[in-house]
Amino acid sequence: MGKASNRHSDDDQLMLAYGRGNAAAFEELFRRYKDKTYSFFLRATGNRAVAEDLFQTTFLRLHRARKTYNGGSFRAFLFTIAANLLRDERARVEHRRRVDTAGEPAEALAESKQADSPEDLAEAAETRALLESAIAHLPAGLRDVLLLSRYQALNNAEVAAALGISPGAARVRLFRALTMMREKLGIAVSRHDEAGNE
Repeated sequence: MGKASNRHSDDDQLMLAYGRGNAAAFEELFRRYKDKTYSFFLRATGNRAVAEDLFQTTFLRLHRARKTYNGGSFRAFLFTIAANLLRDERARVEHRRRVDTAGEPAEALAESKQADSPEDLAEAAETRALLESAIAHLPAGLRDVLLLSRYQALNNAEVAAALGISPGAARVRLFRALTMMREKLGIAVSRHDEAGNE
């Protein structure tokens, strides 16, 4: 726990240093957070191209905000930027959907599997596909809380700050998300078992 706390404090110091013109500090923050940020967008959108665009825009916004950062929680600051961009992207998608109803459902991307997976990884790949599909089917507000909490390891206060909601609302949304995930995975597993027994 102490080591994680030191790391977060170190992240804050790096961001403050970057605000003073230390480019190496930004490079270190990018190294630490690039995979987590991209993973957040990929799981939230189910689309690699969109995730890549949002990922790049997040770090561009972080760069632009470098001189206004006053310390606190760098992770919450970064994922607040990410969550705002994701919200804007969803609004754009919803607008496009209303204008043009012909389009491929996002859940089809989440359920797709690699055709060339090795046979010994088939079960793990199937489990992962079920999990990703269950996440993709969560309402957006619940999905965001789950991804930030469970996949990005943000604490409750950081999740609340990133999404602009109260800590109580973050706790409730996480509880609902986990409950829905259990229900969806239970249904998915039982259907899979029934199919396998036929």
